[in-house]
This record gives sequence, structure tokens and C-alpha cells, in this order.
Amino acid sequence: MKTGKKSLLKVLSLILCFVMVLSLCACGSGKSAEKPATSDTPAASNDAKPGSASKCVTLAPEGSEYIYDSITMGTGVFGALQTVAAPVVNQAGCTLVYDNIFKVNTATKEIYSVILEDWYWEDDNTLIMKMKDGIYFSNGEKATAEDLIYSYICHKEVTSAALAEVQFDMEKTGVRDEFTAALCFTQYNTAFFTYNVYLYCKSWAQSVGFESTEWQNPVGSGPYKVVEYVNDDHITFEAREDYWNKENDPVVIKQWVMKYYSDASTMAMDMEVGSIAMCAFTSTDYERFLNEGGEGYDVYAGDAGCVYTFAFGFLENECWYDKRVRQAFECGIPWDEFGEVTLGVIYEKATGFVPSTSPEYQELGGYTYDLEKAKSLLKEAGYDESNPLKLHTVMMDTPFYSKSCEALEYYCSQMGVEFTFELKDIPAAVVDWNTPGGGCELGFSYNNLGSPTQLFVRSLSYVATSDVCQWTFVDDEIFDNLYIECSKETDEAKRIELSKQAQQRLYDECLCIPYAICKYEVAYRPDALPSNIIQAGVLSNEYYNLENMSVASAWK
Repeated sequence: MKTGKKSLLKVLSLILCFVMVLSLCACGSGKSAEKPATSDTPAASNDAKPGSASKCVTLAPEGSEYIYDSITMGTGVFGALQTVAAPVVNQAGCTLVYDNIFKVNTATKEIYSVILEDWYWEDDNTLIMKMKDGIYFSNGEKATAEDLIYSYICHKEVTSAALAEVQFDMEKTGVRDEFTAALCFTQYNTAFFTYNVYLYCKSWAQSVGFESTEWQNPVGSGPYKVVEYVNDDHITFEAREDYWNKENDPVVIKQWVMKYYSDASTMAMDMEVGSIAMCAFTSTDYERFLNEGGEGYDVYAGDAGCVYTFAFGFLENECWYDKRVRQAFECGIPWDEFGEVTLGVIYEKATGFVPSTSPEYQELGGYTYDLEKAKSLLKEAGYDESNPLKLHTVMMDTPFYSKSCEALEYYCSQMGVEFTFELKDIPAAVVDWNTPGGGCELGFSYNNLGSPTQLFVRSLSYVATSDVCQWTFVDDEIFDNLYIECSKETDEAKRIELSKQAQQRLYDECLCIPYAICKYEVAYRPDALPSNIIQAGVLSNEYYNLENMSVASAWK
């Protein structure tokens, strides 16, 4: 296996910190429905084609096997078509060219798989996965259990931070027969089945290496292939005529064009004039839509299934080990106002560490703003005008982090705290996040890929380990043990109880502060993409499952 610059790739992959993928507890046999769910909203089908949505959509000819010849969408995440963050992963594109080994049914929250005919636990630590016979990669090679095991090893060791909280026993992990693989865990994570792990063609990947530009047109078993890749401009994906699952679930959108925008406002303008059929909206764009409406387009507002939290960087500044200092930030910042300032119209108050719709929800109450109490607590801890508390952090140079740091700087000044910050480009910030002494003494944590199954362990990633990201680590032994037990628990009832205990510990000891529900807003043209198609594929502002939106079962 060619791994070149392996450590650097792992560091860059930590752009997916807080970023961990979709989550669901898995236990017992995993066999379930193999088609994505749709809502009851009426949708177009092959028998009733929707209307054209301006220049961003081309209808297929009458009698065609497709509904559309082409759909153009906008994206601010161009990135790589492999799960290495350079600087970010093009998750939407990956869903077109690869088969994701496990998927989440967005309606029922159940796990299903297109490529596996069955999976089950052989013992407490060993997962058996039986692949279907007849899966073919775009280069004509037949997929086997060798490719399946290779894909997990690559996602763990080479290309992604997604499996950072999972450990395999490699002596017992391997191929049982041509289509049967065994994964043996020394450290299991309850969200394992919801990580984005794409089926790689082992022989092709080994032949080109992970740093090759050939990954711009990768070999995959998914329904699409890349026919044009223009750096930082657009990617065109075209349906494979030889797609292995075509008879069971044919593709009804022949071509996707993914147009890149470095500026969100420009992308929103193109959405409004009909140049693209779908894109993420910022809170500013969404507020304008709420006030003025949109001609020819609508906006789908969803709950990403996780929360924003304010994290204390225990390992980077010892002040956080004093509970009085943490409590000063709990009451010295008006968190409702902070949320409104940083998130705008999409702000929704968090009353726990998961949304209230989660089965793991533990209502913890809010935080009462009391500036004088905050000053008093800081004084008790030894900080006053003659000896002010000094804090510093490094965050990514994005609108969210910029607004958050600027707002925090103001509120800290009201408490007499001297807070400074530095905004760096994404790869540089991630390096600092992963480096002891990197100066990240606090931060704003959220899972930008969302968590549709609303697990606590995905709402707060990397909080019980210092091996991945320095400032997310909560250095409290009781909490860490509860979190680890929760993350390993396969019994749902036990997991929920452990989760609630862990959340209560966080709240009682003020170990981090939840302040807002993660929301997302996606603009779309309903004459091209009915709302149920959007719901079937959009999981967050940064993660669309375009394959789910492209197959016939979603349109029926």
C-alpha cells in the first residue's frame, strides 16, 4: 500500500473533527431495507416528469430511461474525491462514484446497505459482512471481500479521521471467503455503522497511490463516473451504463454538474436567477428569503441532529481546571444573544447536548446571564484588573468562526478577560488543533456533517481522547469513562442511560456549554427537485447524498 505523507494526511483529515459522520447505534443483525426512504410529499416519477427549472436543468427526451439529462448544483466544498481532507472531502461527489458500505435511512434512522446481503455479530467483537455477488467497479473488476477489508483499512490508516475512535484487531480481521469479510474490534464505537466508508477498488488504488491526480476520476462501484474535472470550477458526473445495480434501482438523473463557488453570496445569486438547482444557504441568504421570498425556488430548513458547544481547552490552559473559571463563562456570556449574533435567523436555543427530538435527550436547563457573578467568580479564582485572565485560540478562517471569535472577544472584555484569537486557513488551523501547545485554548465545536440519528457521541466528537484534537478534550475522568462506555454500548437502553449520565456530568461540572441546535438551509428549485427528494439526500449544509437523490426508488 502506498501511503506517502501518511501522518500529514491524517492531520489534514482532522478537518473532519467535529465533523464526524452520521450516527446510529448498531446491534445484533443489521439486515434491513435496501431502499432510501421518501416522505409522503408527492414527487415526480418516470411517468410524470417535473417541469424544467431554467438553465440549470435539462429534461430527458420523451421515452428516455431518465427524468433529467442534467442537473447543475452549487457547492462551496469542491475538495477531493477520496476521504482525505485536502483541504476538504467532496462528500457529495463521493456518494456518486463510490458505494458507501452502510447508509442511514433518513426517515426511519435505520441502517441499510446496497452492497451487503447480510451482516451480523459472530461474537462480542467480530462483525461478519457478506457482500453481494455481482458488484462491479467502473474498470470492470469484480468487487470482493478483499476490497471491503482494504477499504476499511484505508479509511482507518491512510485517508480519513472518520474511524479515529475505532480500533481493529488486525490479526483477526480479514477475508473469510470471496465475499465474506470479518472485522474484529479491540475498540468499537456505537456510531461505526454511520461513518462514511467508501468501497475502494484495491488493485486500482494500490496501483495509483493516494496522492495521484487520478483520484479526480476514480474507479468506483457507484452509479456515476467523472467525465470532466476542472479544478476549483466544476465537476461533471455521468451515469454509468454498466452500473452493477442498475436493474434493481436504475438511475433517473443522467448527469450531475457540480459547480464550485468560493463566495457563498455569489452562489446564492446564481440560485436566485436559476443558474443552479440546489445549494446551501447562509443565515444571511436565508433571512433574505424569509423577508422577501424567492422566485422559482424554495428553501428546506432542517435539523442536523447535533448541537453547537463552547469547549474549554483544558490541555492548552490550566485555568479551565478551576470550576469557578468555567462557571464564570457559563454565566458571564449571554448565550442566547451569542447564538443570535453568530448564527442569525437560524439560531435555535439548545437545552441539552442533543436536540430534544433525540431518544438520548436529557433536559439540563439553560444558563442565566449574570455578569457581576461572573466577575466575582473570576476574582475568587485569582483574576482581577491587576491580574486579568488571558486566553488565546486559533480557529479556521470561516464566517462562523470569525463571528464567534469576534463576539467572544466583546463578551470577554465585559468580564475583564483578555481574549485574543487568530484565524488561519483550514489546513493550518487543523495542524494547530492537533498540536500540543498550538495555542487553541478554547473553541466552538459542531458536527458539520450532521447526525441524523442524533447520537450524543456524534454531537460531541473527540471529547474523551487527547490523541486527535487538543481543545475538544474534556479532561474529567468520570465523564471520559461514561463517554467511552456509552460509545461502546450496543444495547440501546443501556446506551441511552449512559448517555444521559454523561450529559448530566458535563452540565453539573460545567465541562462544556451547549448553546445552539445545528440547523441547515438548502435552497432548491421545486420544479426540478421535489421536497421529498431533497429530504432523501440532504443531511447537512455540507453533506448531500446525491446517489440517494438519483435513483428511481426515491422518485416513486
